[in-house]
Amino acid sequence: MVCSWSAFFASSIAVSVLVILLYFLLQNNRLLSRFGVVCLYFCILLVLVRGCLSVDFCGKMYETPYGTMERTVHLTRSFYSARILPFWVDLLRQPLFSVCGISVTLRMILGTVWAAGAVVYLWRYVSGHLSLRKRLLELPRVEDGGTKAVYARVYEEIFPGKRDRCTVVESDLLGTAAVFGMRRPVIILPGVAYSSEELYFIFRHELLHVKHKDHLWKELCSLLAAVHWWNPVIFRLFPKVTAQAQELLVDHQITRALEPEERVCYLECIKKTAEHARMNRREKMSVHALGIRGGKRDVLQRFHLIIDPKCSGYTWKSMVISLVIFLLSFTFVFEPLRRPHYDEEGNEVFTLVRDNSYFIRNGTGYDLYLDGRYCHTYENREMIEPVFKDLPIYEEVEK
Repeated sequence: MVCSWSAFFASSIAVSVLVILLYFLLQNNRLLSRFGVVCLYFCILLVLVRGCLSVDFCGKMYETPYGTMERTVHLTRSFYSARILPFWVDLLRQPLFSVCGISVTLRMILGTVWAAGAVVYLWRYVSGHLSLRKRLLELPRVEDGGTKAVYARVYEEIFPGKRDRCTVVESDLLGTAAVFGMRRPVIILPGVAYSSEELYFIFRHELLHVKHKDHLWKELCSLLAAVHWWNPVIFRLFPKVTAQAQELLVDHQITRALEPEERVCYLECIKKTAEHARMNRREKMSVHALGIRGGKRDVLQRFHLIIDPKCSGYTWKSMVISLVIFLLSFTFVFEPLRRPHYDEEGNEVFTLVRDNSYFIRNGTGYDLYLDGRYCHTYENREMIEPVFKDLPIYEEVEK
């Protein structure tokens, strides 16, 4: 297993492709019904895992008295580029100017911009998270006896025998029923006159989000978006796909055992909440809470899958397809291929690239490698030219 910049970009490409596939799956309700909403949610978790594993599973070979052996699983194949990638690598390593004797390259500048963008995104996310929690904790708790009784009944059904760690408040701050937080969740009820049956569905919906630990997956999604803020597919599209998958899974689990009349009541509950949110929302729906945030098409898709009798939870065929695509996403990485250059006399030309040039101590001598290629052997340290004096020296590993 190797972690490198090539593996990082391969991971970004793989996650982008997977997210686009999931997005197009969400655009086709008929195909999604056959694929299964549970499988869709499972795919979201696999995409999160793929984004967190920016590694290459390339087998390392070593010699033994019994022959050549492979140390790790050989899964990733390198695709070498002889023109495009070497050009970009050389461009990124080209010194632009010096600051205090340090050569500044385009790679250093882009790395700084990337790190700054990630820090700014995380700072805004964390500060927004803390600000929303503070505002929610200042709201008065729901004291209505009927509402509390319905909540207690639903909580016991979903978390039998467990201590209640949730807080229920009423506010139109977000305009919709929502849940916020992971350790001590806050359930937000909008200012809507719900019936007891509708309250049952509201609480069941939000507590299933808590049971699924959807807030944790949402945090990981935000962390992935921070690292890949420069990739619009991961930064913009992936959170929307994740939020819709979470809502569809909860809808499926609530309605799969309901009678037709109860499904109609649940649909009316969603419709009433969505209309209230559109008319009474005080501010933009927070990215930190789980609630109705999608557009009209997302709500209609939820309606369609709730009333579709052929909508499946999952199929083994879909699960296997998901796992195969997930494993295939680890099978490629792109590397620059550098071909030897020769001068007019036929001698090979080497380039000093400091972050890929080094010495390997071989007994009493020192083997010089420039840009990862063997160049020359010095018999002792005093013979090394001054330009190479500051290159790192590694000990040879015995095979």
